[in-house]
Amino acid sequence: MKRHPQTTLFTPARSENRDIQLQLLMVQALFSTLYCTGVISGFIEVRVLPAAVATLTVGGYQLAYAAYVVFVRLREGRIDWVERCLPGAILTCLAFAWVSTGELGSPIWVVLPVFVIAQAGRIPLVRYTYFIPYMFVAVVVATLLIYALSPEAFSWSTAILIWAIAAGVAITAATTLKQLTAADNRARSVAETDALTGVANRRRFFRQLEALATQERNDPYAILMMDMDNFKRLNDTGGHLYGDESLERAAQIAKRCLNEGDLLARYGGEEFVALLYGTDANGAFVVAEQIRAQIASKLPITISVGVATSSQGNDPTAILQLADQQLLLAKRSGKNMVRMRPELGTAA
Repeated sequence: MKRHPQTTLFTPARSENRDIQLQLLMVQALFSTLYCTGVISGFIEVRVLPAAVATLTVGGYQLAYAAYVVFVRLREGRIDWVERCLPGAILTCLAFAWVSTGELGSPIWVVLPVFVIAQAGRIPLVRYTYFIPYMFVAVVVATLLIYALSPEAFSWSTAILIWAIAAGVAITAATTLKQLTAADNRARSVAETDALTGVANRRRFFRQLEALATQERNDPYAILMMDMDNFKRLNDTGGHLYGDESLERAAQIAKRCLNEGDLLARYGGEEFVALLYGTDANGAFVVAEQIRAQIASKLPITISVGVATSSQGNDPTAILQLADQQLLLAKRSGKNMVRMRPELGTAA
């Protein structure tokens, strides 16, 4: 029986995330630099605010954003309330730059919808969701502010055209978001599914295990560690294709024994692991024994199972190790059996 090292929750490549953060920073820095330079040089005329106020506001935001990216994001950190506010802060800065000109037809307004479209696929979907409605609201509010601050330069026909364009961009972005979400779900499903057996893979199991570690509620759960007995002999006598077929059938048998919502994963090689939610020790033993008995009666191979429950501790990784220890005892005690700490309940 092969033993596999523990792994942590899968995370995206740090180099890819770093590149995206730097690209976003450079795009915003370019806009801020062009705006501030234009205002200072007089190329961009600000009609409703002093030039110093306009440049300090946009430049100050850019410096704050750059500091957050460099000292927090690029160091793999995050501040939750800042992350929630960033989509609105970015678009608010762009809208402010537009309003400061007091000119409805200023090219600056185009940056808002263009920025939203450009971020599709470049930032987390959760944050991108906020961009779409906020962009449209920012455009509408900005046009009304321009009307209030500079009515002589205002045109309702131009405002309605701008609103129509912003609405079209919002609809397009929403469609893109839907497609990105579907693609992300498909990619996650493929990345977290074992190709041979069709059950979850090791990566998904550890993601669920990590979620258990962070949950506030203390609902009971159990972990079953399972290993096919004498699997190498089955491969040697029947061939690897026959061995693969036996693994697939064993996975389907075990899956049918679980409740909806429980997780079955291929841990590696001929090993499987099951995460049973809302299950105490006796319930876990019944499920484990059912899996063992059905595989023994329907396949030319047997399985050994180790059981551990959340009543043995608060650390899910430690519970997994306890289940693994019980599996080793089952293998050493003759195989084709379920082992569980006797004080937890009925045990073989």
